[in-house]
Amino acid sequence: MSTFDLAAKIVTTQQKAWVVHAGIAQRHSGEFLRSGVIFLETPDLDLNGVKLDNRQDVRRALRRSLALDKHYHTTGSTKPSIILGDYDGDPFDDTSLTALAGGVARMFGKIAEGDVVMSPGIIRGAEFNTPVIHFGEVVTPFDSDDVFSGNHRTSRSVPVRRVNWLSAVPRKEISLHLERKINKPPALREIAIDRETEEILQHTYKSYVFENTSSSLIEASKYDGSDFITLTNSQYLIAALVAAHYAVTNDQVTGQIPDFDAFVREHFQKAPVENIVVDFASPGSWRLIGASASMAAFVALGVAIFTSDLDLKKLSIDLTVTNSVSAQGSAELATQENMKTFLRSIDHINIKKLREQAQEGKLKIGLSSSVQQVAP
Repeated sequence: MSTFDLAAKIVTTQQKAWVVHAGIAQRHSGEFLRSGVIFLETPDLDLNGVKLDNRQDVRRALRRSLALDKHYHTTGSTKPSIILGDYDGDPFDDTSLTALAGGVARMFGKIAEGDVVMSPGIIRGAEFNTPVIHFGEVVTPFDSDDVFSGNHRTSRSVPVRRVNWLSAVPRKEISLHLERKINKPPALREIAIDRETEEILQHTYKSYVFENTSSSLIEASKYDGSDFITLTNSQYLIAALVAAHYAVTNDQVTGQIPDFDAFVREHFQKAPVENIVVDFASPGSWRLIGASASMAAFVALGVAIFTSDLDLKKLSIDLTVTNSVSAQGSAELATQENMKTFLRSIDHINIKKLREQAQEGKLKIGLSSSVQQVAP
């Protein structure tokens, strides 16, 4: 039995996105990435016993951290009290501290496991540096005992959130709409995930399902701008899979497909795909956008299957589909059975043609998807 992992993120209405700036001039960006964390410039901030939804508690904790930081950098000073109740809970006169207190409440009281995090940074190169936005996902709930110490005074003994960094996107590839949202103060702010900001998901996940639509990235990691024929053949494979998904899910496949090229032309035009973004700036990729909820997973699975060395006739009987990225649901079984139906509907000549195109694409331009074979 051969098993494939869709690795498709199911984005729920509870999931949020947050911009986190890594301090003045992005000075903590390296620590964010190397250690898989995000934090605010709050040295010696202790959140044990602090009610994060209580503004007075948060202000007291912040005033205590400021007092401790001053003590550690003042020779001969007396260590201040560590009792939270000994500190004033009234609003700050300093607007920057008011903003910082709000950031503490949000980072440790509002950000949830599974939320998306975006952080501006720089990738340093031999000749020039590239401004980027790092995209990641929070991987653990908040733990007040999870404390990190970096190499700067403002990052000593700070509470953190743990993040799995997933991608780094050059700022020039970020839309102006999203760029403006990212650049707004304060250091930590929420950006709602909706149709206007779905770009966030495209930069974060190779494959995802959001509000009954799906998106998937098909990559050509070896493409160098020279092999146009292989590129065209790979595009035909993608078109065939899009057409197949539409036909199978609309009960248009009842047996062997008599004229496969005509089948692809007819059903590709009917398929509900908002857009297929083609980006071949060497290397390259195709991104399905606004597809029906299961289409992107079906296409990505098809690319993984046809680029494999498995017996496709056998696979049409014993294929198993899982999803390691999100909780198991009905989508895996539906995708599994739809693919089996498609594989049984293709005659030997056309299945051989698709297999040859896929494997040539894999060899010459690095054709692949996020779906992984996890069992032979």
